[in-house]
Amino acid sequence: MDAKFFKVSGIIGSASFAAGAVGAGMAQAPGSDFIPLCVIQTAMIQSIGWVHGVKISDTHAPSLLANFSAAVAGRSASQLACGWFPGYGNAINGSTAASLTAAIGWAAHKFFQKGGD
Repeated sequence: MDAKFFKVSGIIGSASFAAGAVGAGMAQAPGSDFIPLCVIQTAMIQSIGWVHGVKISDTHAPSLLANFSAAVAGRSASQLACGWFPGYGNAINGSTAASLTAAIGWAAHKFFQKGGD
């Protein structure tokens, strides 16, 4: 394991934790977590790019996020199916948001590892 891996792991872990908190906290309001999650995930992608020596502009990062987040439909389905149940819905939405954020982060890491810009 190299230093980049440990830095990226920390970035992804922090972003996933934050996304999980947002997902859990906003479970009963459909769509309310979309903007905060996009901000968290965009910042995560920019940070991962920085670790790999790639500067990503504020306008380019959202397009990368769109490419990495094919699972957004799954997140939306989870929120519609379970988000209305206090407690249970919060746990499901929080864990879904955290998991998808981690998946996006690791996809970004692989992208930059292979020389993506």
